[in-house]
Amino acid sequence: MQMLITQELIPDEMAFYAKLFLFNKFLKNQKSGDYYDLNESAINFISNNFDADLIDNGTQIKQKAWDNVYKKKMETMRDYIKDNKEELLKKLNEKLYHEVADKYAGGSVSKWEMESVSFYSHEHELAVAAHDYDDFFKLPEEPIVDYSFTNKEGQLINVLKLHKIIGTVIDKNKIKNTVTLLTPSGVVNVKVYKNQYALYDKQISQVGADGRKHVYEKSWFSRGSLLMIQGIKRGQDFIPKKRKDSYFPVISKITKINDDGTLEFQKERMEVD
Repeated sequence: MQMLITQELIPDEMAFYAKLFLFNKFLKNQKSGDYYDLNESAINFISNNFDADLIDNGTQIKQKAWDNVYKKKMETMRDYIKDNKEELLKKLNEKLYHEVADKYAGGSVSKWEMESVSFYSHEHELAVAAHDYDDFFKLPEEPIVDYSFTNKEGQLINVLKLHKIIGTVIDKNKIKNTVTLLTPSGVVNVKVYKNQYALYDKQISQVGADGRKHVYEKSWFSRGSLLMIQGIKRGQDFIPKKRKDSYFPVISKITKINDDGTLEFQKERMEVD
């Protein structure tokens, strides 16, 4: 029953029994001697769906009395499962199969290679999009001036042309604030400013109501992460940078590679309350 609920296989006409099952599961954790303790929500559920006289002392219900009511009421659901067993099993197995397939078999052969052995023996998984981005190894070693202007103090300001490279993180160095990016054309050393490095490298987590620490987003510099980095080439390094007119931040995470070779991005780190 729990699995049918989790996989959303309970039809609308049987939805009440899903609620009843979950309500009974809640009561099993509210035992007090021979009674189940009731909060306001539980009292309302019983009053709206059963005989309110089942409630004792205003906030309790006898375990034996409720168990008998629950068992009898759920007979309709048991009959439904029995009558539709083969169809439900087929749908359930299909859902479980696709759930595992999506988790472990999503993406290309190249993606599986990176996840399992940390290198590509086939074509880089971002090769289909490479033509839309800059090839680090074809850029001049010194930054290109995009345009210049004179500020209020009469100084000539050169604005550098920004480039965008894409690749897979294969290593990082927290001491040197560097990330090693495997692009479709080769390995690039990315030198990240200290404050930027801390922002993108941190793991975002929070202690939940259960008292446990829950990780919501891993470091963007984890091995295997797909990144698009905007910046300039200086010597043999790539330096992340942005301008006021930049549409993209210095680093964006590639979240999806579409069949037509276009990419989808996450431009900001996740926030938790």
